[in-house]
Amino acid sequence: MKSFKSLGVCDELIQALQKQGIKEPTPIQEQAIPVVFKGNDVIAKAQTGTGKTLAFLLPILQRVHTDVHQEQVLIIAPTVSL
Repeated sequence: MKSFKSLGVCDELIQALQKQGIKEPTPIQEQAIPVVFKGNDVIAKAQTGTGKTLAFLLPILQRVHTDVHQEQVLIIAPTVSL
């Protein structure tokens, strides 16, 4: 299994993950994180609780410049009608 470090996640985010008890990436994270870091779009399907949200949020959080006070990220989430 790969580590978050080997996927390109910065030490600051790795420390935050470890504080939350997250030590190793899940399979969906291993596959998606490198693709997102390259700037490619990802469509992923996996069971609830497998870490899909974190798979696209980690690269986004790493790229946000906290000294820039303007919108840097737009997340569009589909909704499901029941």
